[in-house]
Amino acid sequence: MKKEIIISCDSTYYTKTCNDFRFQSSVRAYPKLAETLKWISKKGAEKLEVPVEDMRVVDVAFHHSIAPRKALLCDSKRRMSLVHDVSDWVDLGIRPVLYPLAPENGGKKFVEKEVDVGLALDTYATAIAKGASIVALVAGDRDFCPLLERLSANGIETLLVTHPGTTSKRLE
Repeated sequence: MKKEIIISCDSTYYTKTCNDFRFQSSVRAYPKLAETLKWISKKGAEKLEVPVEDMRVVDVAFHHSIAPRKALLCDSKRRMSLVHDVSDWVDLGIRPVLYPLAPENGGKKFVEKEVDVGLALDTYATAIAKGASIVALVAGDRDFCPLLERLSANGIETLLVTHPGTTSKRLE
């Protein structure tokens, strides 16, 4: 019987912690991501003690903040970069979930506000809807502790994919 795994990535965390991977408008950047997804499936199989061929990835979501619409409309280079990134993700079977940056300080600065909460809600809803056996979370922020607790309470195994020195003590 196949075990379903969903993978949710905080793209900011992923790009900050993987020095050899960058979100660029270049297909050459994405084989590393494909390798990472295979590695996550292997680790999920080990955790569930099933052969890796019995693992089936049913959803891969990249949660990514983007410039506000007005900034995208005014900056064709930024807009085309986003179009290429999203196209490459979709070609790899990744579901992009985009969040506009929020204006701060009278619109002079833009900050990420909704990604962590959105990622947690989307991950939980997707895990329940798809009947996931395991959820792999690529993130290191303690804001995800309630998500991991709730998944565990519902009998869903979790696999936290982090990098040394970048993970909240509470998540460890």
